[in-house]
Amino acid sequence: MLRLSVIIPTYNLENYIALTLDSCLRQNIPPDEYEIICINDGSSDRSAEIISAYVGKYPNVKLFSQLNAGVSVARNRGIDLAQGRYIWFVDGDDLIADNCLASILSIVEDNNLDIFNIEMQSVSKRDFFSTEACGYNVCPDGEDVLSFMVSKGGTGGGVCRSIFKTDLLKDNGLRFSQNIKYSEDVLFSFKALIKAERCAKTDSVFYHYYQREGSAMHSSNHLKHIESMYLLAGEYQKIADEEEKWRDVSLSKKDFAIKALLFGLVQNADVKLAKEWIAKLRSEKLYPFPFLWESLRNNVTTKQAIINYSSFLFPWKWYFMTCVRLAALKNKFRRKNK
Repeated sequence: MLRLSVIIPTYNLENYIALTLDSCLRQNIPPDEYEIICINDGSSDRSAEIISAYVGKYPNVKLFSQLNAGVSVARNRGIDLAQGRYIWFVDGDDLIADNCLASILSIVEDNNLDIFNIEMQSVSKRDFFSTEACGYNVCPDGEDVLSFMVSKGGTGGGVCRSIFKTDLLKDNGLRFSQNIKYSEDVLFSFKALIKAERCAKTDSVFYHYYQREGSAMHSSNHLKHIESMYLLAGEYQKIADEEEKWRDVSLSKKDFAIKALLFGLVQNADVKLAKEWIAKLRSEKLYPFPFLWESLRNNVTTKQAIINYSSFLFPWKWYFMTCVRLAALKNKFRRKNK
C-alpha cells in the first residue's frame, strides 16, 4: 500500500497547476511511496494537457477527467481512487513545502494518527519554500480529542491543512457535500475530527495558500454563499442533535454560519431579499441568534474576525436592516456616478 495520496482537484488552472505539481514532486520520499491524483473537473483550458505531460514523465502522477461537477465531486472521486494510507488534499494553485513528506509521514505513521493538522500561510506570490522546524503535539492517550484540539487552536479549518488517514474517511463514509459551495471543506474537516481518535498538530508551515482573484474563496456570488451558509447551519444543527459531546461547538459553528449568511445579505444589498430571508430564518427559529461575547475574542481567521465584528449586532433586526439599506444606497450611488 502506498504511504500517501495527494489529491488535487483541477478546474481551469493552466497558469498554476504546473508549479503545484512541481512542489508535490520536490519531495524526499521515493515516487513509488506516494501518488499524486489530479481530478480534471471539466477544464476548458490546457490544464488536462499540462497534467498529461507530467503523467508521461512521472509514474506517480495520475490524471482522471470528468464533466464539470464542482470541487466536492472531484475530491470525493479522489477519495474513492486513493490507494495511499493517508490523504492530503492540495488545491491546484497552492504549494506544499519542499522535502516535507518524509517528516509528515514519519509523524503520522509513528503515532498512528487519524488526523495531523499543519499550519498554512497565505501568500500573494508563488515561490517554492521549505520548512525546517517540525515540533508537534499529539493528543495523549485517553485525552478527549475535542478538548485537545480546542486547546491547540480550535476545531475549524479547511481540508488542505490536514493529513487524513484514508481508512478514517472511507470507513465512516465521509464525503464532501455537493450542495454546499462554500465552506464545505470546513464541514468535512469537522466531521472527520468527530470520528478521529488519534490527532496531532504542528505550528510548522507546510502549505502556502495563494490569494488568487477568481478563486472560489474570492467569488462575489453572494446568493450561492447565502444558500451555502443556510445549508451549513442545518448540517451543524444535525451534528449538535446527534453528537452530545460536540453539541456546544457545533451550535457555535451554526451561529457563525447564520452570521455569515446575514453578512452575505448585507453585501448583496437587496432589501426585499433580506426581508424574505429574515422571515424564513425566524420561521425556522434560526433568527435571532444569541449574543456571543466570546466570538469577538476567539477569531481563528481574518475572515472570521471580520464577520464576527461586523455582524455582532445583527440579532437586532433594525440594525441588520439598516446595514442592508445603507449597502443598497451605496450601490445605487456608485451606479449613478459611473
